[in-house]
Amino acid sequence: MIRSIAFLFLIVSPMYALRAQALAWSGRVLDAATRQPLAGALVGMPSRSLATLTNAEGVFSYKFAPVNRAEPPVVSAIGYRDWSKKAEDLANDTLILLERVAPQLLDSLTQAAHPARRLVDEALNKVRENYPTTPFAMTGFYREILTRDNAPVRLAEAVLKVEHDPAHLPDDPLPEKAKLLRARQYRNAEGMVGLDQFSFGNGTAYVTHSMETGVPEYLEGKARNGYRFVLDSLLDFWHERALWRIRFAPVSNRVKAAREGTLWLDTLTQAIVRIDYEFTSEGRADVLKSTMKSVVGRVFGGARNTVHRVHGFYAYRPFNGKWYLQESGLELAATFQKREEKSAADIRLHFVSSEFFPKINVPLRESEAIQSTENFPLAKGGRYDEGFWGNFNVVRAGTGEVLK
Repeated sequence: MIRSIAFLFLIVSPMYALRAQALAWSGRVLDAATRQPLAGALVGMPSRSLATLTNAEGVFSYKFAPVNRAEPPVVSAIGYRDWSKKAEDLANDTLILLERVAPQLLDSLTQAAHPARRLVDEALNKVRENYPTTPFAMTGFYREILTRDNAPVRLAEAVLKVEHDPAHLPDDPLPEKAKLLRARQYRNAEGMVGLDQFSFGNGTAYVTHSMETGVPEYLEGKARNGYRFVLDSLLDFWHERALWRIRFAPVSNRVKAAREGTLWLDTLTQAIVRIDYEFTSEGRADVLKSTMKSVVGRVFGGARNTVHRVHGFYAYRPFNGKWYLQESGLELAATFQKREEKSAADIRLHFVSSEFFPKINVPLRESEAIQSTENFPLAKGGRYDEGFWGNFNVVRAGTGEVLK
């Protein structure tokens, strides 16, 4: 064993006996210039599918098998230089300072030669080339947080096994299936009063979807005609790749379920690396009457209750020549009023992939698929326990996410 690394040895259930012990490396990632935490930085080994992300405070814990300790872990984020060190030079609670990469300014000729709409069309035409085309599985970490006036009142977490079938039939109701491997939830009964109906039901269904099983509806076919695409004058960088940054917005307020946001495209493969979007005010009204109607439930049906933000994102990472889902998130923020009392409520869903498996030996049965994230078992003891996850890679909970 490498003496200079203070590794933890963890024991998992017999189900995962082949990975009965793992090495754990922890740290915190900051912007080198501002010293502010970097949330969502990727921590992993490029030749392995095993990875995790930093939390809102830049903190992470990365677990990997001893056999892989010869490969240096890499920490990366869009707009920053990759950070990497040999295993023997690592220590727990490492402070990592990521340096920004100066964005490259595109000249007018380059911009004119690469119309934004054409870049988006080409990226979508290459989905089968850039993303998996055969069924595969992955494990990942799911977190659902409900806050009231910025204080968490419900925290649901789970490690999932997710199967994706890119070759599914158009009428297949479950091109993605998710099964619970380990789960728990914390609830503040007093804080939950009046918010029981503010729920996505099965939150995993919203954030385990990926490009290979279906292009987002607003980018599909003729729906793209409802949007204006503009190429940013600056190139971003990630993993030593140059990324086009393209902003999009509806051409009019008559576009149904309209969003506005940003796409990042890999200039080399034309893969969509990340999409970040927010519904317009008209788009929010549309989606809350249709696909998210059940989320609002009875709580936000009144005229004095308002949903004022619906924000989503998803990102991909390269592995073995294809791009796989790295993370996906969805947030719905609202205010509600009862008599003279006004409160803010926010529900956030987040899924982070941790490991990919290119073959599915025994497919999940439909009966094994998660039906609801509302009925996760209550955590024992009440106190937040990081050791609950064993060898699984999870996103560390931030101080503002743990119930008091």
